[in-house]
Amino acid sequence: MKNITVIGAGISGLALIKQIKANNIDRNITLIEVNDYSFSKKELLIAPEKINNKIKLSEWAENNKVKFIKDKVERINIKRGKIYLKYGETRDFEELVAASGLKSKKLEIKGEHREGIFYLSEITPFNLKNLLKISSDVVINVSTFLGIKLSLILRSLGKEVRIISSNLSFLGEYEPAVIRLLDTKGISLYLNSSIEEAVGEGLIKATKISPLKVFPSQLIFIDSGFIPNRDFFEDEVSIKETFFTDYENIHLLGDVNKLEIENELFFISNHNEAKKQGQVLGEFFSGNEIPEYIRPDTDENNIKMIMDNILKEG
Repeated sequence: MKNITVIGAGISGLALIKQIKANNIDRNITLIEVNDYSFSKKELLIAPEKINNKIKLSEWAENNKVKFIKDKVERINIKRGKIYLKYGETRDFEELVAASGLKSKKLEIKGEHREGIFYLSEITPFNLKNLLKISSDVVINVSTFLGIKLSLILRSLGKEVRIISSNLSFLGEYEPAVIRLLDTKGISLYLNSSIEEAVGEGLIKATKISPLKVFPSQLIFIDSGFIPNRDFFEDEVSIKETFFTDYENIHLLGDVNKLEIENELFFISNHNEAKKQGQVLGEFFSGNEIPEYIRPDTDENNIKMIMDNILKEG
């Protein structure tokens, strides 16, 4: 039995490890994650002022008899079986599972290094929670349904919210109704616009957009769409079938194996699918035949359901 190295302590990575352990399979497992805690991104977007169900990874790993390494993966050499970390020593691997999730598409925003600006894939919950306590004005760059949802939640917390977007055409037939809802909620909408600069010194104090306007803001959220977070591989890794790649010992798990993720706009089943994928791959590593895995459809009925709900509940 080969040892397994898992990169990423999100829903899919932890579900994979739990499934292997539940099957009482004696495998040495190493978990590499840059953060101390694992938390649900879905819950964070629903309630950004709270941090519920966070998992302290050092304790979780000890309880599950897993070796935990808190570090960032800089690069992976597949042919040599080497993982190069930012701070720690180079690691060897036999079986490797990249459950590294998504990263936001980068935009050209001057001052994006300042504190108070968050790409959705890079939200640090503890820092955000503190900033929300002292923030009254929020600017959100919107290009997917996640940005719309976040704007409504932050408005319900009493924040002054401004949406910046090139367009909301991704909403399809629901665009006029959503615009009316935003207006009813007192959320300012600036279409055919983009964020140019986060203005400030340490903390941001204002947001400059194009066409030229400047707003007070202590927080900026960038909903720019996503791409798979797997560019740490030195050699190109191609997906053969869901979890499997053109390298026998390299597996991709969760959102990182979705070929069409760049076109995803509503993210209806990502949370549940990530957990299910972890369980399925866990069965495979436990020595069982891998069950047939069928991805859930993002069909019009599902989109209609979530849009009807958000328009109804506001």
